[in-house]
Amino acid sequence: MAKRQQNRRRQADFKFGKSLVLFQYILFLFEVESLDNLCDGMKAQHLEGVDENNVSHFHTHLTNQLFERKALPDDLLLQFDQNIVSHTLRICSKREGFRWKYFQYMALLFCEIYLDRYFRNPQNLLTELNDFVTQFNTDREPGEQVMPYAIEELNKIAFWQATGSGKTLIMHINILQYQHYQKRYGLKKKVNRTILLTPNEGLSEQH
Repeated sequence: MAKRQQNRRRQADFKFGKSLVLFQYILFLFEVESLDNLCDGMKAQHLEGVDENNVSHFHTHLTNQLFERKALPDDLLLQFDQNIVSHTLRICSKREGFRWKYFQYMALLFCEIYLDRYFRNPQNLLTELNDFVTQFNTDREPGEQVMPYAIEELNKIAFWQATGSGKTLIMHINILQYQHYQKRYGLKKKVNRTILLTPNEGLSEQH
């Protein structure tokens, strides 16, 4: 009986986002405890879009509200922002007045952070992730602990996003992000094609 009650309490306390190691790792790089902390104040509609220098208002807001971070300094975040803006202009050139919502921008920013670290030095990323896994597993039950990453697992990434959150456009930006880092780090010839799978013809037409 006591064991069942303990399991029920554990299930009630379970937060899916807090169990995603990579997600928590990137929050750790930002030196914040939650996405809510990181995105505080970003829901305001006037922050959508870019300024006269094509710098997103989200970037300005983020760097203004956070202390300088060792792993993600302002100049690096600006590079990521400019990549996102450039890819967005390419994808959305015929969508007049298109603007990302804050959660869409953050998904693209998290992807920038991961791809940059992955292509720049995958072994260093592996070490950092596994150091974080050790910390992540502290105070977790054995069945809830995460196994260390292997280097061959780092070439997989998944996004958890709600229906209607703009996954179609975000995914096409993700492809451009991947191609950008391939080219930047001299690996363009390593992957020479992209295959997009959809469950039906209608979605294929949409893409």
